[in-house]
Amino acid sequence: MVRTHEKPAKPAIWTVARYHRAIEAGIFTDWAVELLNGVIFEMSPEGPLHSGDIGSADRYLRKLIAENQAWFRLGNPVTLERSEPEPDIAIVKPSESGYKDRHPCLSDILLIIEFSDSSLERDTEGEKYQTYAMEGIPDYWVVNLRDKVLQVNRDPDQTEYKSRLICASGSIKPLLLDIQIDVERLLA
Repeated sequence: MVRTHEKPAKPAIWTVARYHRAIEAGIFTDWAVELLNGVIFEMSPEGPLHSGDIGSADRYLRKLIAENQAWFRLGNPVTLERSEPEPDIAIVKPSESGYKDRHPCLSDILLIIEFSDSSLERDTEGEKYQTYAMEGIPDYWVVNLRDKVLQVNRDPDQTEYKSRLICASGSIKPLLLDIQIDVERLLA
C-alpha cells in the first residue's frame, strides 16, 4: 500500500540536554562522538602526528599564557546552545569551580584551535566550521597539518566566518588574549 500524503523523513535533532541524558545513561560508552548543531557525529581517531602536534602547541602556548589569565582544555567538551564539540584545544577563562560542575560555555571561550588532517574539510568549511560560526565562536583557528598553514576564522555570521586569514609565518594576536603567537612555532 502506497501512502501519498506521507511527509519525508527528517533527521532527529538532538538538544544539548537530551545529549547529556544519553551520555549519563551510558549510550555513548566506547563511542567517540560529539554534538554539532543538533546532529551527533562520530569523531575520527587521533593519529600520532595529530596528537604530537597538539602536545607541542599546548606546551608552547602554556609558556605564553599565565595560568591566572586562561586555562587549557585539550579534547574536552565545550557546551554551546545547540552543540557540544570537543575541540583539540580550547583556551578558556579561569573558573572558580574548575569546570567541575559544567563545561565551558560561549562566554568562557577565548580561543578554539582544531588540528586537521583527515578532518580538514569538516574543520575548514564543513560541519564543525559551520557549527562554530553558527554558535558565535569569535576566534576559531585551524592548524592545517596537510599544508602546514594556519587558518584564522573571525567575525562569525550564520554558517560562516566573514574573515578568514591563511598564514604560514609571522605572528598573530588572538582576539581575546593579550599575547603574540609565532605562527611557525605553532605549526612546528
